[in-house]
Amino acid sequence: MSVMTKEVQEKLNYRVVHSIPGRIRIRIPRLVDDLEYANKLKHLIEALDFVTYVRINSTASSLVVEYNFHQGFRETMEEQIFRAIASVEQLPNQVEEIASEDLAAVINPGVSPRHHLRRR
Repeated sequence: MSVMTKEVQEKLNYRVVHSIPGRIRIRIPRLVDDLEYANKLKHLIEALDFVTYVRINSTASSLVVEYNFHQGFRETMEEQIFRAIASVEQLPNQVEEIASEDLAAVINPGVSPRHHLRRR
């Protein structure tokens, strides 16, 4: 995990509880009492093209993300999930009305939604 990611986690008060290739569970205390935040976060992460399933358990203040695992891209995928967490505040309240491509652009400005996993 990069130093920047560690700093962002501390600032936003979240931490990875469990991670295996294709699945990550993140504890986010804010999920307990902020349903609007939870809704925005769920929609934003669902917009990532590699994500297959998103579940928020507000009682446990956790986010579970399942994704198509591509060998060699695990860090990239998890970094995009972390960027999504950091980007939630930028979204308007009616997030479900925003196209997936536009949501993906919030997470990765300047990157085509389907090209962020290509090897350079």
